[in-house]
Amino acid sequence: MLKPSGIWVSPAEVEARLLAHEAVVQAVVVAAADTDGLERLVAFVILLPGQSVTEAQLIEFCRQGMPSVKRPRKVVFTDAYPTTATGKVRRVELRELAAAALVPGGGSGPVMSVAEPVGPAAIDVSKPNIAHLRRPRCRR
Repeated sequence: MLKPSGIWVSPAEVEARLLAHEAVVQAVVVAAADTDGLERLVAFVILLPGQSVTEAQLIEFCRQGMPSVKRPRKVVFTDAYPTTATGKVRRVELRELAAAALVPGGGSGPVMSVAEPVGPAAIDVSKPNIAHLRRPRCRR
Protein backbone atom coordinates (compact mmCIF):
# COMPACT_ATOMS: atom_id res chain seq x y z
CA MET A 1 0.00 0.00 0.00
CA LEU A 2 1.14 3.48 -0.85
CA LYS A 3 0.12 6.70 0.89
CA PRO A 4 0.24 9.76 -1.37
CA SER A 5 -1.67 12.81 -0.07
CA GLY A 6 -2.47 11.01 3.20
CA ILE A 7 -4.81 8.42 1.66
CA TRP A 8 -3.93 4.75 1.29
CA VAL A 9 -3.78 3.62 -2.34
CA SER A 10 -3.29 0.09 -3.63
CA PRO A 11 -0.81 -0.02 -6.52
CA ALA A 12 -2.80 -2.93 -7.96
CA GLU A 13 -5.86 -0.68 -8.28
CA VAL A 14 -3.97 1.92 -10.29
CA GLU A 15 -2.25 -0.78 -12.37
CA ALA A 16 -5.64 -2.35 -13.15
CA ARG A 17 -6.95 1.01 -14.36
CA LEU A 18 -3.91 1.51 -16.60
CA LEU A 19 -4.27 -2.00 -18.00
CA ALA A 20 -7.84 -1.17 -19.00
CA HIS A 21 -6.42 1.21 -21.64
CA GLU A 22 -6.21 -0.48 -25.04
CA ALA A 23 -2.60 0.61 -25.69
CA VAL A 24 -1.14 -0.65 -22.37
CA VAL A 25 0.15 -4.20 -22.11
CA GLN A 26 1.91 -3.98 -18.69
CA ALA A 27 2.00 -1.43 -15.88
CA VAL A 28 3.81 -1.12 -12.56
CA VAL A 29 3.06 1.67 -10.08
CA VAL A 30 5.48 2.81 -7.37
CA ALA A 31 5.68 5.80 -5.06
CA ALA A 32 8.62 8.18 -4.81
CA ALA A 33 9.29 11.45 -3.04
CA ASP A 34 9.23 14.58 -5.17
CA THR A 35 11.35 17.70 -4.63
CA ASP A 36 9.02 18.81 -1.80
CA GLY A 37 9.41 15.47 -0.02
CA LEU A 38 5.83 14.42 -0.76
CA GLU A 39 5.10 10.89 -1.96
CA ARG A 40 3.82 10.79 -5.56
CA LEU A 41 2.65 7.88 -7.72
CA VAL A 42 4.72 7.08 -10.79
CA ALA A 43 3.58 4.52 -13.38
CA PHE A 44 6.00 2.55 -15.54
CA VAL A 45 4.14 1.41 -18.65
CA ILE A 46 4.88 -0.97 -21.51
CA LEU A 47 2.80 -0.28 -24.62
CA LEU A 48 1.55 -2.74 -27.20
CA PRO A 49 3.75 -2.77 -30.31
CA GLY A 50 2.50 -0.24 -32.83
CA GLN A 51 0.42 1.67 -30.28
CA SER A 52 1.12 5.20 -29.17
CA VAL A 53 -0.32 7.20 -26.31
CA THR A 54 0.93 10.23 -24.42
CA GLU A 55 1.56 10.65 -20.73
CA ALA A 56 -1.26 13.20 -20.49
CA GLN A 57 -3.73 10.81 -22.16
CA LEU A 58 -2.96 8.02 -19.68
CA ILE A 59 -3.21 10.35 -16.69
CA GLU A 60 -6.55 11.66 -17.97
CA PHE A 61 -7.72 8.07 -18.54
CA CYS A 62 -6.93 7.29 -14.88
CA ARG A 63 -8.61 10.50 -13.71
CA GLN A 64 -11.87 9.51 -15.45
CA GLY A 65 -12.12 6.15 -13.69
CA MET A 66 -10.80 6.81 -10.20
CA PRO A 67 -10.37 9.60 -7.64
CA SER A 68 -7.70 12.12 -8.60
CA VAL A 69 -5.60 11.31 -5.52
CA LYS A 70 -5.07 7.81 -6.96
CA ARG A 71 -3.92 8.89 -10.42
CA PRO A 72 -0.21 8.71 -11.23
CA ARG A 73 1.55 12.07 -11.35
CA LYS A 74 4.11 10.82 -13.87
CA VAL A 75 4.08 8.07 -16.51
CA VAL A 76 7.35 6.62 -17.76
CA PHE A 77 7.28 4.54 -20.94
CA THR A 78 9.68 1.60 -21.03
CA ASP A 79 10.43 -1.54 -23.01
CA ALA A 80 11.21 -3.79 -20.01
CA TYR A 81 11.32 -3.75 -16.23
CA PRO A 82 14.36 -4.58 -14.10
CA THR A 83 13.76 -8.09 -12.78
CA THR A 84 15.29 -10.52 -10.33
CA ALA A 85 16.69 -13.91 -11.28
CA THR A 86 13.24 -15.40 -10.67
CA GLY A 87 11.48 -12.87 -12.89
CA LYS A 88 9.95 -10.61 -10.25
CA VAL A 89 9.91 -6.86 -10.90
CA ARG A 90 12.54 -5.01 -8.86
CA ARG A 91 10.38 -2.22 -7.46
CA VAL A 92 13.31 -0.82 -5.46
CA GLU A 93 15.09 0.11 -8.69
CA LEU A 94 11.87 1.50 -10.13
CA ARG A 95 11.48 3.73 -7.04
CA GLU A 96 14.96 5.16 -7.66
CA LEU A 97 14.10 5.80 -11.31
CA ALA A 98 10.77 7.32 -10.27
CA ALA A 99 12.49 9.74 -7.88
CA ALA A 100 14.76 10.84 -10.73
CA ALA A 101 11.77 11.23 -13.07
CA LEU A 102 9.97 13.51 -10.57
CA VAL A 103 12.82 16.03 -10.55
CA PRO A 104 11.90 18.95 -12.83
CA GLY A 105 14.14 19.03 -15.87
CA GLY A 106 15.84 15.83 -14.82
CA GLY A 107 15.07 12.17 -14.89
CA SER A 108 15.33 9.73 -17.72
CA GLY A 109 12.99 11.55 -20.09
CA PRO A 110 9.85 10.06 -21.56
CA VAL A 111 11.38 6.67 -22.37
CA MET A 112 13.36 4.59 -19.91
CA SER A 113 15.90 2.00 -20.95
CA VAL A 114 16.61 -0.89 -18.63
CA ALA A 115 19.71 -3.05 -18.64
CA GLU A 116 19.30 -6.74 -19.29
CA PRO A 117 17.62 -8.58 -16.40
CA VAL A 118 19.92 -10.41 -14.04
CA GLY A 119 19.89 -14.13 -14.78
CA PRO A 120 20.96 -17.05 -12.61
CA ALA A 121 24.26 -17.34 -14.52
CA ALA A 122 25.24 -13.78 -13.53
CA ILE A 123 24.96 -14.46 -9.79
CA ASP A 124 28.18 -15.52 -8.04
CA VAL A 125 27.17 -18.19 -5.54
CA SER A 126 30.71 -19.25 -4.66
CA LYS A 127 30.82 -16.76 -1.77
CA PRO A 128 27.33 -16.24 -0.32
CA ASN A 129 26.69 -12.92 1.37
CA ILE A 130 25.53 -13.80 4.87
CA ALA A 131 26.55 -10.60 6.64
CA HIS A 132 22.90 -9.58 6.98
CA LEU A 133 22.19 -12.81 8.93
CA ARG A 134 24.61 -11.98 11.74
CA ARG A 135 23.01 -10.30 14.69
CA PRO A 136 24.76 -8.60 17.57
CA ARG A 137 24.68 -10.61 20.75
CA CYS A 138 22.50 -9.40 23.57
CA ARG A 139 24.35 -8.99 26.80
CA ARG A 140 22.47 -9.06 30.02
